[in-house]
Amino acid sequence: MPVDMKNIVMPVTGEARDRENLLVAQLRAAEEYTVIDLLANDESPEQLKAALNNACGLAEDMTNKIRHPDSPQVACKNGCSWCCYQQVRVSVPEIFRIVDYLRNTLSETELRATNTRLRALDKQSRNITPKRRAKVSDACAFLKDDKCSIYPVRPISCAEFTSYDVKACKRFKRVGFKAGKVIHEKARLIAYGSIHEGFNAGIRKLFAKTDTNWLELTADVVDSIENKDAENAWAEGAPLFARTHLKVNTK
Repeated sequence: MPVDMKNIVMPVTGEARDRENLLVAQLRAAEEYTVIDLLANDESPEQLKAALNNACGLAEDMTNKIRHPDSPQVACKNGCSWCCYQQVRVSVPEIFRIVDYLRNTLSETELRATNTRLRALDKQSRNITPKRRAKVSDACAFLKDDKCSIYPVRPISCAEFTSYDVKACKRFKRVGFKAGKVIHEKARLIAYGSIHEGFNAGIRKLFAKTDTNWLELTADVVDSIENKDAENAWAEGAPLFARTHLKVNTK
């Protein structure tokens, strides 16, 4: 059944909800197929990053394609960082892309300083739940002067997050962004969320002998940044992230 993507803003009827669910399933399946196709004959670290970059580009393109023409502007803007105090879900390839970006863009001094901030936050936030992370007062270690220092390679979960109400973000920064409390732009939520799921599903099928669980940003960058062979070791099945799988309960 064809989907009229222009009419999907927020499900308010059973029919609209069905259209949205179908679109989510289509995007997820399309991304899973794309990942498998891109990596079928080349599972190198370079091609893995290319597949991730492709997923991010597709998510942005689909957001623009399915956004309703009457959708209001989000409140998010440069320097707005209320959401940068939360637990961040990432796939393994996203960790490697971030670490690669840090090594290629920072001096040795800057890299050590970044690693110091990461380790300090990791001591407070490793293996805790989203609810407990919200009570940690320190922001993301990549936040500098209220700006994301890894913005070009930021996690898909971060790129997905939007809000129409700055006051709501400021309020829930202290207690955690509970589902339904902050209204996100629907098109971006659908596109990025579905493609993120599809990307990791494809990785899970291709790298069946590896750890493809969802991870937490801080802990796993810490565990990868000083290991220059981490990506190859992971691809060969080394349990690099066995102790840092994402905690999803709310206690």
